[in-house]
Amino acid sequence: MVVSQRRIFAPRLSFKLTLPYVALAMVLALATIYIVARAQANKVTTEFSRQIADARVRVSDSVVQTEREQIDKVRTLARLSGLSEALRIGNTATLQALLTPFAVSQRIERIIVVRADGSVAVGLMSQGSTVVPLTVEPAIATNPAVVAVLRKDVDAKGDKFVSLVHEQTGAALYTVGPVYDGTTLVGALLVGTSAQTLMERWRGATLADVTIYESDGTPFATSLGAQLPTTLTEAERDSQPQYRTLALGSRDYGEVLAPIVLRGEVQPQFIGVAISTVGQSDQFEQSQMSLLPIFGLGLVATFLLGIILSQRITRPITALAQAAEGVASGNLDHVLPVTTHDEIGALTTSFNTMIDGLRERERMHDIFGRFVSPTVAQLVLSHPLDLRGETKELTILFTDLRDFTVMSEQEDPAVVIQGLNEYFQIVVEAADRFGGIVNKFGGDSTLVLFGLADAQSSASSAEAAVRAALAIREGLRELNNRRADAHLPLLIAGIGINTGPVMAGLIGTPRRMEYTAIGDAVNLSARIQTLNRKLGTDILLSQATYAALGEASWLTVTSRGMRQFKGKSVRVKVYSIDAEIERTIAPEPRKLLSPALIEPEEWPIERVRAVGEAIDAF
Repeated sequence: MVVSQRRIFAPRLSFKLTLPYVALAMVLALATIYIVARAQANKVTTEFSRQIADARVRVSDSVVQTEREQIDKVRTLARLSGLSEALRIGNTATLQALLTPFAVSQRIERIIVVRADGSVAVGLMSQGSTVVPLTVEPAIATNPAVVAVLRKDVDAKGDKFVSLVHEQTGAALYTVGPVYDGTTLVGALLVGTSAQTLMERWRGATLADVTIYESDGTPFATSLGAQLPTTLTEAERDSQPQYRTLALGSRDYGEVLAPIVLRGEVQPQFIGVAISTVGQSDQFEQSQMSLLPIFGLGLVATFLLGIILSQRITRPITALAQAAEGVASGNLDHVLPVTTHDEIGALTTSFNTMIDGLRERERMHDIFGRFVSPTVAQLVLSHPLDLRGETKELTILFTDLRDFTVMSEQEDPAVVIQGLNEYFQIVVEAADRFGGIVNKFGGDSTLVLFGLADAQSSASSAEAAVRAALAIREGLRELNNRRADAHLPLLIAGIGINTGPVMAGLIGTPRRMEYTAIGDAVNLSARIQTLNRKLGTDILLSQATYAALGEASWLTVTSRGMRQFKGKSVRVKVYSIDAEIERTIAPEPRKLLSPALIEPEEWPIERVRAVGEAIDAF
């Protein structure tokens, strides 16, 4: 399919791409000239010093705020009902079940529970809405904060301690508090935040980069990027704030260093707060005279470059937009050429991959629809693929061809298969017509489920199953008329219908599953079906289905008494369907059925005799 190119699209996008270049160039150039002309080097330096000092104070305040938040969370978790008892008896599963909801709801990044003997009971790490196990090194028990809590130490700040802890996944700031079962200390609770998360939080609050240094001055976490700052000298590792300059790549930074203060006490580690020195007065003064001519040339170059770039960008984007419109209209035959190796080329490649995926999905959807009913497909696609299943109140229709094995031995296999497929087509069409699901084909038998839809009640599912059974009776009668004309053996089927609770869901393994229903109600429908041979009937209902039908004035049934079935400790009352009086839910009118599966008065005497012999054989 060829999509006509809309020429009006490209100029609009070109204008949108070019105008910002020109406007931004003019604004930046004029602003730069104005600032350079007015600025003084000492003012720039003073402002820079103020900013970096303010950033250091903000980081210090954020550390204190993080301590307070974690202390509150430790208090909350330590008082959690059942936590101390689970820790005392060593029930790890209960600990995880208790802590996981709080880790998600309270956005607690890391939780560690240590027993009173120093062994790790559980470690959890929150990743957004999910919680995964956290690998905790046994050495956590030797951390000074953990040791102090397990010793029941209490100082002027209380019985909770804060410490930086090194882990396999990086450093983290932990607040440690005791867990008591009554008056007995049963362990310690650690609530922590990773150093990387803290630095990102500090950087967002201060617009400055933060680095955490070890006690020997070695940096072990930074927001400056992959290139770490240089190690602190002995003079820089002082208890008072220190200032130094950093050169990382092509950028220079001014950094203020200060010891980390936790719970009001100076720690051996250090925090460095760095701000780029780009834009200070010396750089402005050196470039002041060169900016004026560059401004004019840059403005022209920006305008021309914007036009060229916009044209290169709009061509493939226009093609993508037109192809997307075609896909939206259902055309999956688009294949766009990849003409560039940039993001547009990657987008074009992804678009082509998406089209291939959509084509494959349509193919798989078509194949999937041949093996399962639309209702089962919707249930499987709209629910997680698990093997637990769920209890549902269903009406089960079980149908089986009589003496099909003998027919298979005596007739040509092609004729047998053709007859079986014609019969199955009648069953499938009746099931689809009245909302049933053909769950299984077992040789010459068929299991049909009614009521899988959530909105369908037991009464409506029972009526749907009976309607389907009557449709199968009529369809089989018409099929036997055609088979008699072709001098083929007649197909006689028995149908059993029962209503009751079943376990419906996926069975199998995660690699191969089948949607089915199991339970006593399913087995009873099969047992009821076998009774047709003895009673000379073709459709039998259980007492449960008969009760679910309610006042079925459209149906004529006959009680066949209480019957004992294999595997049932109590007898079950069954009913045979004699005739259908009227149709209330069928989608189209059809002829009334006779009480029997066949109508001898419409058949030649040869067919009547063949049916009688078949019934006698049962």
